[in-house]
Order: sequence, then C-alpha cells, then structure tokens
Amino acid sequence: MVKYFLDLYLKPKTTWEKLSEENFTISQIYAKLVVIFAFIPAVSHFIGFVVFRDYYVSAVKQFLEMAEKDKEQPARTIAYMKALMHELQDNDIVQEFLIMAVTYGFELLKPLVIAIIILFLSPAFGGIKDPDKSFTVSAFALVPSWMAGAFYIMNSPISMFMVF
Repeated sequence: MVKYFLDLYLKPKTTWEKLSEENFTISQIYAKLVVIFAFIPAVSHFIGFVVFRDYYVSAVKQFLEMAEKDKEQPARTIAYMKALMHELQDNDIVQEFLIMAVTYGFELLKPLVIAIIILFLSPAFGGIKDPDKSFTVSAFALVPSWMAGAFYIMNSPISMFMVF
C-alpha cells in the first residue's frame, strides 16, 4: 500500500488505475492504513493541548480582550471562548486522554461513512457497487487530511490553513 502514496498524488490518474486492480479487503486497509494514519490528528490534538497549553491560554486571552471590546462580536462566540479558556486552565490529563480517544474514534469512523456514501453514489457516476473498492477509495483519499492533522499540534491560522 505504501508504494501508492507518492504516486497517487503525483500521478493520480495512472495510480488510481493501478490501485483499482488491487484487491484489498476492508480489514487489510484498516489494519495497514486507517489505524495508523487516523492516530495522527488524535495524538496531535493531545500534544497541542498538553504541551502547548500556555500558548493556547494566551491566545484565547488576547481574543477575549478584543472580542469583549467589539460590540458586533456574537455573545455565543465569547461564551464558547470562555468555556475553552476554562477547559485549558483545568489541566486534567485524564480528560485530555478521553478527548484523544474520542477524536481517534471519530477518525476511525470517517472512512466508513465516506465509503458508504461512495458505495451508494458510485452507480450514478458509472461505477460499480463494491464495498472493498469504496473503502479503498475513501481510505486513500483521507490520508492527506490525516497527515495534515499533525498541524493540530500548534493551533494557529497558518496551521489551520495547512489542515484545510
């Protein structure tokens, strides 16, 4: 599977054709691809909120100072940022592990949801209804976003642009 990654993004048309000839099963892709790459955003969130906690606290404080002076700032935004500030100052490592586990769980479910959508829409676009192929497409398509999840370590406008 690894041999396809670089080619997939440099020569997508030929590589997708080669990839379509492979017969990966859902369990193979989950074990060799999804379980590993889905962990990147989860652990990045954890590191960001544990190691770089002080950076987040100062950024939220600055935002709240500006937002409270701005009359057009929605009250919901200010309330959300205050709740975020409270969570950041809580320093509960168990809660951070739980958030990491929940994030990882959602990342593990993401390719399944996309595969189901692909499975049901593929006949409308001239494709075949094959669960293994649908899952292969969804998993390989998610790899770049999982890799970009490493930027969650340092939450900034630049890192959010990279994740986008």
